[in-house]
Amino acid sequence: MSTPLFKHLFTPLQLRHLTVKNRIVSSAHADSLAEDGMPTEKTRRYYEEKVKGGVGVLMCFGSAGVHPTSPARDWNGVELFDDRVIPHLARFADTMHRYDVPVIAQITHRGRRGRSVDRLQRMYAPSPVREPNHRETPHELEAETITAFVQAFADAAWRLQQGHFDGCEVMASHCHLIDQFWTLNVNQRADEYGGDLPHRLRFGIRVLEAIRARCGDDFVIGIRITGDDFTKGGLNNDTMRQIAGQLDALGLLDYFSVIGATAETFVGEAAAVPDMAAPHATYANLAASIKGVVRVPVITAGRITHPSEAERIIADGQADLVIMTRALIADPQLPQKALMGQLDDIRLCHGYNEGCIDRIYTGRGVTCVQNAMTGRETELHEIMPSHTPHKVVVIGGGPAGLEAARVARLRGHEVVLLEKSGELGGQALIAANPQRILWGTDWPHPNSAPPAGQSVTVVTPLMQIDDGRLLNLLPVWVADAAVRKTILVDNPARLYGF
Repeated sequence: MSTPLFKHLFTPLQLRHLTVKNRIVSSAHADSLAEDGMPTEKTRRYYEEKVKGGVGVLMCFGSAGVHPTSPARDWNGVELFDDRVIPHLARFADTMHRYDVPVIAQITHRGRRGRSVDRLQRMYAPSPVREPNHRETPHELEAETITAFVQAFADAAWRLQQGHFDGCEVMASHCHLIDQFWTLNVNQRADEYGGDLPHRLRFGIRVLEAIRARCGDDFVIGIRITGDDFTKGGLNNDTMRQIAGQLDALGLLDYFSVIGATAETFVGEAAAVPDMAAPHATYANLAASIKGVVRVPVITAGRITHPSEAERIIADGQADLVIMTRALIADPQLPQKALMGQLDDIRLCHGYNEGCIDRIYTGRGVTCVQNAMTGRETELHEIMPSHTPHKVVVIGGGPAGLEAARVARLRGHEVVLLEKSGELGGQALIAANPQRILWGTDWPHPNSAPPAGQSVTVVTPLMQIDDGRLLNLLPVWVADAAVRKTILVDNPARLYGF
């Protein structure tokens, strides 16, 4: 079914043996809702809201570990290296299938990403080159361990299949183990897994071959890659086009999911999940470049927050499916509202990255500034009417005040909302317009110093992007109110807590 407004977005698509009812995808992401490495009732209820809301493809369990040396409990994720997960998977998948939505889980080995103190296991990588982000020198993989890891990927995919999942997504982005083999910044081997590109692809190809051999033809295998890691000496777009073309030629893959940047550095980790300062559809052109060299569907990601953006991307042929994960965290009903033309009712994601990103890095469950229900579906799933309605006065029209007023009204109370400014939204409005002056006097240009003695803070984009390439971080001027002096911040990432 398609609507005149979004005729491309709601056109079905064939994905191997599956028919996807629309092009909206909730990608595999960390939700930090698992317990003891297993998906829980909270996990199931969180994702069920998305399939109830009409998403076309549900992916889940970001960075689910395939081997004990790549656990996921440091952020309360799902682990797939033990058969005890299978009944949990089956309960999860059976719930989602009731809504006619295919379910795909991401599988990975993080390699050198992480810290051994968090996993009580040795860190592994193609070569003993430490990651700039986590700064721990890994142990170089030996041939026997490589084979064990290949088998671990296949076994994890088989467990998903036994748990009624429709497929798996092999993680080869964010500089996890597979793309650690691809990049010369990590892979300095001189054996059959290092050197020229065909040799550097060998480990990943063995993983894909093993999964297909173990799971057969009626199982979707996708891969997530970066279209350009924007790192000196790393995987630029030309290299990634070569890699995608060679992998596609194997005939093992059913889709490519394309992002930008890499998580091996603090700046790259921020750029991989573009926040309020990034342009919309940040990496659609990277997906288009990969689409030009492969035959299977391509999925794009990167701050696509409105159905009209997704429609344009598909209509322009940049991608076949569109990831709207954070938009669906803000409003799981987005697909259904778009289909019904109820666009004004959509709670839009503004890229705060607080409840869906910052919390996850500390192992706390996913939430959303825009939607208090998110991550709390088991606690707030039903709003019961009050037996004794009252007149309720809510002071303050920020996110908390608005939610309090909404719930009070749904419970049957008479609500009066008081807001002293002329605009609802509170501090959330800052993120909706990231280049506004936060306080002090206006200063029009972030790259020139404001007058001395004035307390001025200007928020500028964290990244400057030209034709999809991360050029540089823009320096910003920040006035120190305590000592009344102006300083130039050469690395704005520090302002973002990195």
